[in-house]
Formats: sequence, C-alpha cells, structure tokens
Amino acid sequence: MAENVHDVASLIVTTLGDVDTMRLQKLAYYSQAWHLATYGTVLFPDEIEAWTFGPVVPQLYSAHRGPTA
Repeated sequence: MAENVHDVASLIVTTLGDVDTMRLQKLAYYSQAWHLATYGTVLFPDEIEAWTFGPVVPQLYSAHRGPTA
C-alpha cells in the first residue's frame, strides 16, 4: 500500500509530467480502482468523494488546485 494519495500523485506526475488537477484526480481514482480490483486491497487509504466533475480526493485537490481567486 502506498503511504497516501500524495505518493500516488507524485508517481503519476513523475511518469506523465504536468497534469491538470482534475486529470490527476481521475488518474488517482483509476489507480485505486485498478489496485483494488487486481489485489483486493486499497492502494491508498484516503477517501474518494463523488464531485460534480468526477472523483476527488479532497486532500489531493487542496494540494494541487493552484491559487484561488
């Protein structure tokens, strides 16, 4: 199991380069789903919420959403 969703996000960014916030959220969600389906355990313990524009891990969103107006 990864330490947390930030570890997964770091690997995604290292592999793909810069990605926008919502794409990073969706890739973290798909990573969690794939790991759960393949190994039967969660990849990271952070909760995923259903938001209007897709799945979001609030802690990851807060860290990567960028500056607010």
